[in-house]
Amino acid sequence: MEKGCLNLSVCFFMLFLNIFCADDAWSAGVSPLNTRNIKGPIHVSAENKGRVTHILPTGRIVSPVGLVNGAPNFVTAVVPVGNHVAAMANGAMRAQTITLYDQKTLERVAEIAAYKKDAKKAAPRPNDLTDLHGETIAHQSFFQGMVAGADQTIYAAGGESGDVAAFALRGGKPTLLRRYPLTWQPFPKGQYPYEYQGHHINQPRLFYPDAVAMGPHGKHLYVTGMLSNSLARVNIQSGQTDYLNVGPYPYAVTFADGGQKLVVSLWGGNGVAVIDPVTMQLLGTVRVGPPPGPDNTAAGVHPTALAAVPQSPDVFVALANVDRVAEVDTINLSVKRFLNDRPYPDAPPGSYPDGLTIADGKLFVANAGNNDVAVYNAQTGKGLGLIPTNGMVAPFPNGI
Repeated sequence: MEKGCLNLSVCFFMLFLNIFCADDAWSAGVSPLNTRNIKGPIHVSAENKGRVTHILPTGRIVSPVGLVNGAPNFVTAVVPVGNHVAAMANGAMRAQTITLYDQKTLERVAEIAAYKKDAKKAAPRPNDLTDLHGETIAHQSFFQGMVAGADQTIYAAGGESGDVAAFALRGGKPTLLRRYPLTWQPFPKGQYPYEYQGHHINQPRLFYPDAVAMGPHGKHLYVTGMLSNSLARVNIQSGQTDYLNVGPYPYAVTFADGGQKLVVSLWGGNGVAVIDPVTMQLLGTVRVGPPPGPDNTAAGVHPTALAAVPQSPDVFVALANVDRVAEVDTINLSVKRFLNDRPYPDAPPGSYPDGLTIADGKLFVANAGNNDVAVYNAQTGKGLGLIPTNGMVAPFPNGI
């Protein structure tokens, strides 16, 4: 890893998104090769840079620096796990995967492949990067959320399988430790979306675990249930689970104010819910868009990713549908300010901010619609620049 990285998540971001730009693609004489077949780590150098270089629609050149390795289709979460990095992928594949890489070399160490039905090892598999499975697990899905405990146990939100699955590396191989089942919780008839939105004909209704966070003391998991409008608190040791209705389509979850507040973004509720994680009581909901309800036909702002400001009660929340980022005070339950996330004045809509992180006093915003990462001064909100992520580097960035 490069010196000066604040933590592993930031280092991983830097390794994959550091950019080299030249003024003109054609004058540089770059002829990019197909990069979809990278099956091992590459240390980018002058000799091999052409293999991982792409030309932007603007004619500029973009190349990563440092180490690069291929990943399965549609990575939605990346978390540090001890000396490893775990990447969850749930794209259009036969299996959804969690792949572990060595954090220093980016060598693939192991992979967990989850199949919704039986994992038929005898079935023919395509000979490509996305299907080189080590260990397999049947009747399991991976959705978007993943977190690692202090003991390096990986907890993955199961989405359609309605659970959180816990894994550990034993002898270099991933081992399933436990599944935590989560049950659908009814919500008020007057609460959006007013009725269950999953497939329920001849099928059970699903909690649909989406995001997962580890409690400050490592004893509980906090899990959002997208189709249940609920938050679950799971005792890791006993499995005992408490539920709380938090609002429409809970999406991301994070801790703020030194772990005293739990914040949940409400994708369908134009707000964020602030919860006391000890008592599991809803302290309030901070609205960041139009009031929801059947009488309001305005499009929602779709709050998605969250990033807690260190040593502060404040949380940044990405508003994917309106190209803005809101800063929310979790003590006063109010919005402090909005950041305009469009790339230039009067730019058309479509930035689609969908990933946030804070490092070294800077707020990094992954803009899936623009194929870039916007950088802001986290204290003043001033825009510092854009990091392009087109081509091989990270098209449609949705997480940092």
